[in-house]
Amino acid sequence: MTDPKFSQRGWLDRSIVIFLIMAIAVGIGFRLTSLDRKLYWHDEVYTSFRAAGYTGAEISQEIFSDRLLLPSDLLKFQQFKPDSTPWDTIDSLAIEDPQHPPLYYLISRLWMQLFGSAIPIMRLLPALISLLALPFMYGLAFELFGSHLIALLATAFLALSPFDVLFAQIARQYSLLTVSTIASSFYLLRAIGSRSISSWMIYSLASAIGLYTHPFFGFTLIGHGVTIIVDRFILTKRKTQDDVIPDPPILVAFLGSIVGALMLYSPWLIVIGGNYKRALSSTSWAAVGTDWFMAAKLWLLSFTSLFLDLDFGFDNFWTFGARLPIFLLVVMGIYAICRRTRPLVWVFVLSSILVPFLMLFLPDLFLGGRRSTVSRYLIGCYPGIQLSIAYLIGIHLGNLDRSWQLVWKSVLVTLFACSIASCTVSAISNTWWSNVPSYFNAETARIINSKPNPVMIADEGNGTNLGDVISLAHLLRSEVKLLLLKPQIPDSIVQSFANQFVFRPSGKIRQAILARQLNLEVVDGTGGDLWRIGKS
Repeated sequence: MTDPKFSQRGWLDRSIVIFLIMAIAVGIGFRLTSLDRKLYWHDEVYTSFRAAGYTGAEISQEIFSDRLLLPSDLLKFQQFKPDSTPWDTIDSLAIEDPQHPPLYYLISRLWMQLFGSAIPIMRLLPALISLLALPFMYGLAFELFGSHLIALLATAFLALSPFDVLFAQIARQYSLLTVSTIASSFYLLRAIGSRSISSWMIYSLASAIGLYTHPFFGFTLIGHGVTIIVDRFILTKRKTQDDVIPDPPILVAFLGSIVGALMLYSPWLIVIGGNYKRALSSTSWAAVGTDWFMAAKLWLLSFTSLFLDLDFGFDNFWTFGARLPIFLLVVMGIYAICRRTRPLVWVFVLSSILVPFLMLFLPDLFLGGRRSTVSRYLIGCYPGIQLSIAYLIGIHLGNLDRSWQLVWKSVLVTLFACSIASCTVSAISNTWWSNVPSYFNAETARIINSKPNPVMIADEGNGTNLGDVISLAHLLRSEVKLLLLKPQIPDSIVQSFANQFVFRPSGKIRQAILARQLNLEVVDGTGGDLWRIGKS
């Protein structure tokens, strides 16, 4: 491979560098603006109250109490719990949410103590964390390809990625997972190159941080192991006399680093082992099957959302048709890497994409489920995809044929235009596809706020109502009354039914209302979440 050199292009190279630096700056700007525009959705609500030191059980016991409340009565649980300690945050996770390790929540707790719990403040933390991924991506791409141009391209694609910008503004651990994925890969390559004990220790520490961020980081580590085994034991062999001898020292160092990371992670492994049934029940929704045609559409949306994330409607051809050329570029990039780079490079990129995906796809195939269709579960795959397209465009921008340069410059500009358009539309929207199950909360709150003296009734429901009721409390007028039930229906609801609503009514709630000679009518535009109480 001949790496593109800036010195070979003079003013042309400088213009590309300036263009890419400007693209990175725009991506940083998207991350740090409009932090309070989108609704504070279900999962973010859980982040706040766990970081604050509360458990879901104690909040439910207090608010679902068959009495009228105001939004402020719910929002107090989004603020720091008096006299709580970091152990309260750890206990909240260990008891109710053990599949989520505590690192991000403890960082968020410290952030909340220092700067408060307002929505922009809580989202500023993951946005700032996401910026750490940029220098690591540059370093990773340079380690792989030895080209500053390709490294800048990969960094720019990450900076402007609509998916990464979107999840950088969500008060969850996903931006930290992206940083951990890229950083651990960078340190792995550095350790393979230097073979020093200190570099393997740094890799081990980076791996432990990744494990304490999200359990699916383990898929990235498996991909690293596959890279070393395939490269050292299958593709690259050293001969001593007449025997074929593999290269075991790197494998031994890698295994030692993983053992060290697992030892650091062992306290949380014990927590998961002691409460594994709770962890399984919390993720049981992902085990519900989906048809393969639907899955294929969702995979296409997930893998191309790194460059284009405009929704023309799920049944609209252009939602998918516009993404097919991008998917083709991904395939071309992977092919180019496999054809033109040394074994360690292409095996690493291929493993980083395929292993995390297969670790989710194979259970879906044999056990049923839709784990592999959840975009955020595939975060480990995404840096490899960005590296592939960066390499594809980088080698063609280094082509001496100016006509080919013009073609690939046009491709680059088009990709950036798609990313900027997607980030812009997302930035001015108050909800996005990532906000499931809270997608319709903004419209629900708008309808309730538009009525005089409204009352919203809700019960604990199927387990998601707690987070979404508090999410709505962020949006409702301060005087809106909330009647949160266990569920029971007090006689007071028959006194006035003009502006009484029910949020996601359970079967018991519906039966109780109908038994009082009242009826329920779905409110348009709320996805079936909001129902109006009226006369029979």
